[in-house]
Amino acid sequence: MHTKHDPWIVRSSKTAFRNPYFSVEEQQVTRSNGTEGTYYIVDRGGPFSIVIPLFPDRTTLLVGQYRPASKFYSWEFPMGYVANVDLLTMAKQELKEETGYEAEHWKLIGRYFIGQGHTNQEAFVYRATSLTPGNAQPEEGELLEVKRVPVDEVKSLIQQGIIKDGPTIAAHSMMLLRLDT
Repeated sequence: MHTKHDPWIVRSSKTAFRNPYFSVEEQQVTRSNGTEGTYYIVDRGGPFSIVIPLFPDRTTLLVGQYRPASKFYSWEFPMGYVANVDLLTMAKQELKEETGYEAEHWKLIGRYFIGQGHTNQEAFVYRATSLTPGNAQPEEGELLEVKRVPVDEVKSLIQQGIIKDGPTIAAHSMMLLRLDT
């Protein structure tokens, strides 16, 4: 007897599309209720790290950049994916590249899947403290602006629709749930 909680059976799988940033896997599946169909999964190459830099005065850093997919200038926590490195190293590299800052203390405060209906990518959220400034080293094509804002203002920026980035909103929620732990 199958239940709706049983995993689907993948009868076959092939790469339908690939570029340097992601691939799309086409699966022929049998669902837990016995029906058959085609399912597509976007593979972004692996998990990514999101960094919430926190200063003693309860301010944080946001990175601004234009996002062509949404046609929106987006304010976000520093984040990204780096191939072939562990998650903490990835977080440290993204913080340094995007803001110039380095942190002495790091804590994993949460993890989540960014869109389980279409991708297998998982996000790992880190809190970074004891920050030291330096020079940002953005990747080619990253036109970034960095601003320091009060932590309490991030909620207001979300409410006003200035921050619409899902990973930033999720990371902010995790920060609020775990800030004092």
